[in-house]
Amino acid sequence: MPGSEQHSYLYIALYSREQPGTYDWALANPASPDIEPSSTIVYRVVASTYPGGWTQRTTKLGSPEVDPLPLCLVQLPTIAAPRAELQGFLSEQPAGQGSTPLLSTHIKHGAWTGAQWIVRVLDQLVDADLLDLPSVIRDPSAFYRRVNALGLKAEAEVQLDPVDVGQRRPSATFRRVNEMLVIPHDYAD
Repeated sequence: MPGSEQHSYLYIALYSREQPGTYDWALANPASPDIEPSSTIVYRVVASTYPGGWTQRTTKLGSPEVDPLPLCLVQLPTIAAPRAELQGFLSEQPAGQGSTPLLSTHIKHGAWTGAQWIVRVLDQLVDADLLDLPSVIRDPSAFYRRVNALGLKAEAEVQLDPVDVGQRRPSATFRRVNEMLVIPHDYAD
């Protein structure tokens, strides 16, 4: 049952970049479906000067000194593991590309990205029978395109409120939790 000690929650957090339609990806692991920022851990990889060129960074969601709130959170199916086990699994994931082939969507640019790291992590969660998300296994590049398309949809859904400039006011398509736009998991698969 979702919310029990034997399950945990995971979202893909999409952060807006300067170029519309492109996003920095991260994984968000809240303590509950309420997605309280102070208890939501965000995992991402960032380019670095360390051997392998990438390092994993872990922060709290919306930490003003590190991260703004994401454009949206794409809900994934419930993880079949306690939160502590999921956190251990995520923390152990190598940040660099290693022998992982680039997604077909990234071959042209020839660069490893945080999005590809997340697709690889999700694939490994599926392989470990902790996540039921067959689209990652069937076609990782199509899954990547689908999540990016959800980001575009979120951009279109987010409107500036004329009374309170900067407030996010989505249509009824998605739900809003703690000022964040949340896309249900059935949109991701």
